[in-house]
Amino acid sequence: MSGRRARALGGLALVALVGLAGNAAAAPPTSTTTTSTTPASNASRLALVAQDAWTPIGGEFHAQVQIGISAPGLQLSVIAHNGLASRSDFEKAVNDTSLGSVLALVSLPVSSLPANTDGSRQLAIGLASPNGPLDPTRLDVPRAGVYPLEIELRDSQAQTLARFVSYLVVVDVGLDGQPAALTNRLGVAWVWPLGTRPALDPNGSIDPSVVQALQPDGTIGRQVAALGRQPDVPVTLAPSPDTLDAWTTAARTEPGVAEEADILRAAQSAVHEVVAGPYVPIDLPSLLHAGLGTAADAQYVQGATSLDRFFGTHIDDQTALALPADTRSLGTLRAHGVDQVVVDETAVGATIGKLTTVAPFSVEPPPSLAPTGPIAAVADDARLASLLTGNDPPALRAQRFLAGLALTAREQPGVTRAVVVVNPPGFDPPSTLLDAVLAGLTNHPWLAPMTLGDVFSSVPPTSAGDVRTLAPYTPPAPAVSASAYNAGAARLVAFGSLIGPSDPRIARGERLLLSSLSSAWTGLDTIEAYNELNAVDASITDFLARIRIPAPGTITLTARSGAIPITFRNDTGQAVRVVIALSSRRLDFPSGSVQTVALPPRSTTVRFDVRSRTSGTFPLEMSIRSADGTLLIAQGRFKVRSTVVSTVAIALAAGAALFLAGWWIFDFRRRRARAGSTP
Repeated sequence: MSGRRARALGGLALVALVGLAGNAAAAPPTSTTTTSTTPASNASRLALVAQDAWTPIGGEFHAQVQIGISAPGLQLSVIAHNGLASRSDFEKAVNDTSLGSVLALVSLPVSSLPANTDGSRQLAIGLASPNGPLDPTRLDVPRAGVYPLEIELRDSQAQTLARFVSYLVVVDVGLDGQPAALTNRLGVAWVWPLGTRPALDPNGSIDPSVVQALQPDGTIGRQVAALGRQPDVPVTLAPSPDTLDAWTTAARTEPGVAEEADILRAAQSAVHEVVAGPYVPIDLPSLLHAGLGTAADAQYVQGATSLDRFFGTHIDDQTALALPADTRSLGTLRAHGVDQVVVDETAVGATIGKLTTVAPFSVEPPPSLAPTGPIAAVADDARLASLLTGNDPPALRAQRFLAGLALTAREQPGVTRAVVVVNPPGFDPPSTLLDAVLAGLTNHPWLAPMTLGDVFSSVPPTSAGDVRTLAPYTPPAPAVSASAYNAGAARLVAFGSLIGPSDPRIARGERLLLSSLSSAWTGLDTIEAYNELNAVDASITDFLARIRIPAPGTITLTARSGAIPITFRNDTGQAVRVVIALSSRRLDFPSGSVQTVALPPRSTTVRFDVRSRTSGTFPLEMSIRSADGTLLIAQGRFKVRSTVVSTVAIALAAGAALFLAGWWIFDFRRRRARAGSTP
């Protein structure tokens, strides 16, 4: 046993003997497994409020804890376990299945801890100097590293009342006494998707839950506000263009929303990066597999338009989040000018390797007419991102995340590397979590926050020609069927030819169509997706119902040639261009049976020149369609009564009359001749 280790164990015994808090029974167990008498972490009794992101060797560790129990003799024990050597060890510690052997312990009376105005207690414990004398009041942590830090609340009988496990990040100190930075700090590209569920309700208004999310205390608003408080820490923003459109609309009436929008625009022009994407979050492989490639293209075109409009400048679209991805979707992204992507680590087997994937590589899209060749890629470390989620106190989640990054940095400190962490879907972080992480990244001796663009430009690939194949991905079916979407899209295009493409109803319909394809619609929410489509159809149907044709009736022609008048009623409030078509087997149309007509508001009479082929009563079919001929507005069936007698008929009748008259005269004379010859 080394002398220093013996001193450490002796120090633990000394802590108990001298009676810091009079707790001889508080010596930590040497086993890595929590005993059955130790309750699970209970945030209502003991919770981390704040903690230093890192502490120099020989420096002082600071934290704040909230203690929800008041009783005499309470003790707070701080137990450092052996340093972690790998990501697998770290994940075991996070799951609280193995913390490693106990390295050092300090126990303090709760009553001795200074109280803050919010009731939390301040905790300050020094770290032992490498060559200094043994001090039982300091944590004897011998070297730089990441250490599981178990904090327990114990009663006067040394029974554990509550506990949690945080992490102590200890950094080296240089000869000048200042923290020593790693030769190559680990780049950290933190990507924040900023989006909500589709914002536009079927009735055309903004969903109230989306407006709330954009408020300063809302899900999105809190994230943007954090950017304003920590403006110098670069992050990569991936805002949903649909959400940005809603932001612009809500900002007109909501001052808080307008303020957050200004912060976001300022963030784009500062140290942060904005990446483009589809109009709403989509599963691109799913759309392509379902035959909705044209719809996918529309997502990216409209997404780019909305992004540029919100920020007032062109947003570079060369980088994209390909989450999820397959080779076919890579080809689509390539066709839209993307040459750098973020893929899920499981798609390239990144979780299988011993070390974290911390350098760009390449993925190969399928051959196509679009530009070919490998696409630069980085893997999203979803395991690190998961540390930010859960129900634990925000400060504890933040410290776990920073500790995971710090451990990754120590894997290969002499190599230029970077990790990419994309916040998971539906991420709803408290402000304290964001502030703690951003503050922890600031001036960290092991970590260097950067943007995705920085990763691709400054971190070299692990090896030349590192081209990886994406794992097979079986996409789910889209929320709406291809046939339903295509029918709605075709109907909207036809509607645009009727009222003009700049009409607000067309823009709203296009938004609803795109929203129906959002990957946010899952399970029973697919009903909501179809509601978006149905709203497009209902809007068109309501408009068309305001264009009325005459009720079926009878039209009488008293001459062989004439004009048929048809009166239309346009109650839409605007002029519309329509195509009117007539057809009948017994009528000719000298000027044509089809007319393109602009129907002004109110009533309009349109006349068709006709020529009757015969007399009698026969049907006349009429249809009215959009100017492009594809959207049926109305149709009707009339009766035409023609009283015209043709010259052929007159000639035939006259001939028949002459024939009958001649036959009658001949027959009359023959009967008289017979009568005269009778004796």
